[in-house]
Amino acid sequence: MKLLGLTLCLLVGFASSAKAGIFVEPYAGYGLGSYDDGAGEKGKVSAVSLGARIGGEMNMLFIGADVSKQMSGKIKADNAGGTDEKFTGTQLYGVVGANLPILRLWAGYGLLNEIKMDSVLGDVTVDGGSHIKLGVGFKIIPMVSLNVEYLIEKYKKIEVAGISQDTDFKSNTLLLSASVPLSF
Repeated sequence: MKLLGLTLCLLVGFASSAKAGIFVEPYAGYGLGSYDDGAGEKGKVSAVSLGARIGGEMNMLFIGADVSKQMSGKIKADNAGGTDEKFTGTQLYGVVGANLPILRLWAGYGLLNEIKMDSVLGDVTVDGGSHIKLGVGFKIIPMVSLNVEYLIEKYKKIEVAGISQDTDFKSNTLLLSASVPLSF
């Protein structure tokens, strides 16, 4: 009986010190990187990104979703015969991370990643594949965090003017952003 009472006291003590809640972290940023379309064309990519990380947290750990939209995206080919395109993108990542006193660390796996371009060949959609992101945020004041994320994206499907085929489109992007991490 004493053991049961001691166990209950310990559980109540741990539960009262545990901090659990919901977090919402809207962010805005700018990404720069490179791409390889898998067919011999390489170049630079850049875009404005708006998004939010949303989920649950307990003590220092958090788990949730990271949804973002890329706007005003530009793809600029390195080779002279390549084409320059404008694009928009939509991304949904599952994320897990740690919320330390000054730093926030997270990793994510892409659940939905899609790029849409208006090309001279017609509408182009690139999606599928595997997508990973690694991020670190620096809390500069209590309400603002400056973030650096590295995105490794490998797309497997491309649809050009309604015709779908396989692709090996890859891009690596460094996203610099500012966010407002809120906990409830």
